[in-house]
Amino acid sequence: YSDNLEMGFLTDKDAGEISYYDFYSGYINISGWHGLKNLIIGDYLIKFGQGLSIWSPYGLSKGSDAIYSVKKKSSILHPYSSSTENNFFRGAAIEFGWEHASITGFYSLNFVDAGIDSTIGIITSTPVDGFHRTKSEILKRKSVLETSTGISANLGFSEFLSFGFLYYHSKFDHPFYKSDIYDINGDSFKYYSSYIDLFINNFNLFGELSFNRKSIASISGLQFSPISEFSYTLLIRNYPKNYISLHGYGFGERSGACSNEFGIYNGLRWRSVLGVINFYFDQFKFPFASYTNPLPSQGNEFMLHHSSKPLEKLTINSRVKIENKEVAQLWGDKNRVVKRLKQSFRIEFIFNLSRFLRIKTRMEYSNFYIKDPPVSEDGYLVFNDLMIQPVNKLLIYSRIIFFWTDSFNSVIYEYENDLTGILSNAGLYGEGVRFYFVLKYKLLKKLSLSFKYSETYKPKATSIGTGYQEIDGNMDNRVGFQLDFNF
Repeated sequence: YSDNLEMGFLTDKDAGEISYYDFYSGYINISGWHGLKNLIIGDYLIKFGQGLSIWSPYGLSKGSDAIYSVKKKSSILHPYSSSTENNFFRGAAIEFGWEHASITGFYSLNFVDAGIDSTIGIITSTPVDGFHRTKSEILKRKSVLETSTGISANLGFSEFLSFGFLYYHSKFDHPFYKSDIYDINGDSFKYYSSYIDLFINNFNLFGELSFNRKSIASISGLQFSPISEFSYTLLIRNYPKNYISLHGYGFGERSGACSNEFGIYNGLRWRSVLGVINFYFDQFKFPFASYTNPLPSQGNEFMLHHSSKPLEKLTINSRVKIENKEVAQLWGDKNRVVKRLKQSFRIEFIFNLSRFLRIKTRMEYSNFYIKDPPVSEDGYLVFNDLMIQPVNKLLIYSRIIFFWTDSFNSVIYEYENDLTGILSNAGLYGEGVRFYFVLKYKLLKKLSLSFKYSETYKPKATSIGTGYQEIDGNMDNRVGFQLDFNF
C-alpha cells in the first residue's frame, strides 16, 4: 500500500501431505516512516556481511559469471516470502536508519523440524526438505522451538567505506546430539561478527570475521577493475572444523557450509574484441574427516566461459568446466577416498530473430572418471528452445531435450523457464527425452494466468525417482497453473 506498507501470506502443501496448509508463512512490513527504515512482524530474514554467521536459506555459488557471485550484497532485513520451510525467523524485527548509520534488532520464536530421541530428549536430526507425509516425518514436524535474539549496527561513509557488527543468540528447547568431536553440540549458540567493505580507487576490499565462542571463521576478498572492460577477484576463505553456522550461507565448495574448509578462488571477467571471457580457478581442501569423507580431502575446479556475437542477432556461448576432487567411494563394505574427475563441455547458439522470437540450441557432454578403481562414464544432452510472443498479451516458452548418460554420475543439469517464483534445475540422467512448454497470458491489466506442462520419458526405465517420490512407469508428467493479481 503506497511505499510504506507491504503484506504477504503464503501456504504450501507438498505432494503426499494431508493438510492443505501444512506450511504457512506471512508478514507485515512497514518502511520509510521518519527514522524507521523497516518494521517486520511475522516472518523475515537477516542478511549480514558475507553470510558467515547469518543469511538466507539460499545463496549464489560459482557460475558462468566469475565475478558477480563471489561478493554478497549485504542488505540486513528482508520480509520472508519463500516456500522453503526452514532457516528463517518468525517474530519481529525493526531497523532504524539515518544518513550514515543503521541499527537492527530482532526477536524470533520459531518451531523447526527435528528428530528427537524420546528416551533422553536430544536432537538427532534436523531435516530441511519440509516433507510431512509419513508418520515418522509428521512426528518431526515443528518439534523443536528455537528462540533467537540479535542486534546489528552498520556504518557507512559516502560510497567508500562501510562496516558493521552483529551479535545474535539462538537457544533450542532440546540439546543437539554430538555424533563426533567437532559436530554441533548443546542447546545455546552465540555469534559475534563484523564485516568491512572498502573502496580505494579501482580496488574493493571486503571481508567478514565471525566468532562462535569456539573458533573464528573468516572470508577476505579483493576485486580490482583497472578499466571497465576488465575485472579480477581474489577470495580466501577459512572455515575451521569446529565452526558451526546455524543460519549462515558462506561462499564455498559445499552449498553454503561454513565449516572444515579452506579455499582460494581466483576469477576474472574480460570484455574483449573477441567477446566476453569469464574464468575462475578454485582450490579447496577439507582438513579433517567429515560425515561424507572418512579422511581429509582436497580438490580444485576450473571454468572457462566465452560469449560472443559474430552476428547482430546471433550469440554463441561456450563453456569448459573441470573438477578434480577427492571423494568417498564405497569399495566392498568400506568407504575410501578416491580422486574423481568430472568434466563438462558446452556450446550454445542463441538466435534473437526479433523481440518476439528467440531460438536457442545447446549441446553438452559430460565425463565422470575415477582412476582406481577404474570407472569412466559419459553423458550427452541436446536441446532446442523457443520463445515466441505471437500477440502482445501472450508469451510462450517451449523446449525439447534429448539426453543419454551412463548413470547418475554423469548427470547433466538444465535450468528451465517456469511459473513465476518457481526455480527449476532438472538433473537428467539415463536415456530419454523431456519437453515442456510455458504459457503466460495477461487476461486483464492486473490479472495474468500462467500454465506449464512438462513430460520426461525414459523408454528403458521401469520406474522414475526413489522413495516416496517414486513413479511406477517410465513417464513423469506434471502440470502447473498460476494466477497472479497485482493490487
